[in-house]
Amino acid sequence: MRLLCLSDIHGDWSPVAGIISEVKPEMIFITGDCQTFVPLDVAAYVIQGNHEDWDLWNDLLLGKLKIRNINPLPNGRITTVFHGNISLKIASLGGVEAKRPRKPSHFSEKDFQALLAEDYADVLLTHEAPKPLWHGSVKITTLIEKLKPSVAISGHVHAFQAAIYNNTSTLIVNVPPVLHGYVTLEIETDERIKVRDMHYHQFI
Repeated sequence: MRLLCLSDIHGDWSPVAGIISEVKPEMIFITGDCQTFVPLDVAAYVIQGNHEDWDLWNDLLLGKLKIRNINPLPNGRITTVFHGNISLKIASLGGVEAKRPRKPSHFSEKDFQALLAEDYADVLLTHEAPKPLWHGSVKITTLIEKLKPSVAISGHVHAFQAAIYNNTSTLIVNVPPVLHGYVTLEIETDERIKVRDMHYHQFI
């Protein structure tokens, strides 16, 4: 199964149709800072970033507005999604960490603790990257330790980064802004999903 990972669109969706046409993904993950949305031909699962049109995001999250194949994921939840006979448990925590979370762009302690209470996830979607990546959050690393996802996907810092978190064998991928490139993942399923291949596609 081929997954397309995008991030930090910042209102400019102009490259996305071409990327989808070339990659032919079966599912898309977008790790925040979209600011606007457009209809897509493939199911996309989206978390919030720290720069959003908050009225638009809330309308999507509450189901007041629907845009074809745009599926917003709430913070602090695990959502099971299906493609054919494959199911994926996606843990979502958008926004960024703050010492005193009080803005829509911050994730709350309540949402963080809600995910810590879960057993596992196949995929962890966050806007902020985990440590040991550049500008990573220890809290996101804590979620990886607890949920043991096969892959943790983030954005925010406008740079491609990738690592294996040895304690859990989790592939950590930080996706660059869509104007700079994108990441594709090939996954297979056994009892849990496994990432068979990853490619970073950079625009020059």
